[in-house]
Amino acid sequence: MKKHALVLLLGVAPALSAAAALHAQQTPTFVLRWGSLGDSDGLFNEPRGIAVGTDGHVYVADLNNDRIQKFDANGNFILTWGSRGLGGGKFMGPWDVAVDTSGNVYTVEANDNHRIQKFDHNGNFITTWGSLGSANGEFENPTGVAVDLAGNVYVADTGNGRIQKFDGDGNFISNLFAPGTGFRGPSGVTVDASGSVYVSDDVRVLKFDRDGNFITSWDSPCASDVDVDDHGNVYSVELCTPLGRMFTGGSSFVWGTDGGVDGQFLEPRGIAVDSSGGQVFIYVSDFQRHDIQKFQVTPTSVRPVTWSAVKNKLRE
Repeated sequence: MKKHALVLLLGVAPALSAAAALHAQQTPTFVLRWGSLGDSDGLFNEPRGIAVGTDGHVYVADLNNDRIQKFDANGNFILTWGSRGLGGGKFMGPWDVAVDTSGNVYTVEANDNHRIQKFDHNGNFITTWGSLGSANGEFENPTGVAVDLAGNVYVADTGNGRIQKFDGDGNFISNLFAPGTGFRGPSGVTVDASGSVYVSDDVRVLKFDRDGNFITSWDSPCASDVDVDDHGNVYSVELCTPLGRMFTGGSSFVWGTDGGVDGQFLEPRGIAVDSSGGQVFIYVSDFQRHDIQKFQVTPTSVRPVTWSAVKNKLRE
């Protein structure tokens, strides 16, 4: 039977041994789940991308319902926007979602629209950019979007095998390409508070510095999405491996199995990580189960401040 997993890729300070690092980590534990197949508020039809705002609200790209849904951290429905179509504020299958420090929401569409849309936190349409093509500012089936602390927008331009960077108004800044043979279908992207960029593709997660220079990579077969926490730990979701893995140098920590009960996965597609009160909360969208699951883990490794830590400060 095909199995799926949540993968944790852990960056650990060199002074901490791999064995000690593994011992210091808690296995992520299931907290709650919400959603099932449907088109009413709080239900999903193949949810994909997921993001957490500075206020702790959770945004879900509800792919086949052509909408974005917004929830609180306990899965209580707040609002929704979008319907099927080509115009501004409409979707032809939103694949991913991201939120900036001002609460603006960015969505990415593959399939027919090949574009980015920007909304305020209440779902009011602001602007859009992109169309089908391979020139700078054009996309071919983009599937991932992220925003850094400066408001720059990063797009996983899957069909063109690159990450494109824009300002918050959609003006093209630069491209990021993987070294060697390039990306193998970049699907997810995230940025930490230092500006480092993380990209998931079919076989791995790659890390780049803020200038686009390659730093390192971790094996992560069929990686669909990626995020980071405020301790420097890197998390991905996989579609086709039997176990999740946490990398600490040359060692790994595994969790996650295939199944339909709480804490298991059928087809995890999106991941968002949030830190609050010293805890790390992990949200995973499941394409086949049509639901969102929330997990909790308490890392003890100390790393430079990242995006999640800044989000916590903004809430204080």
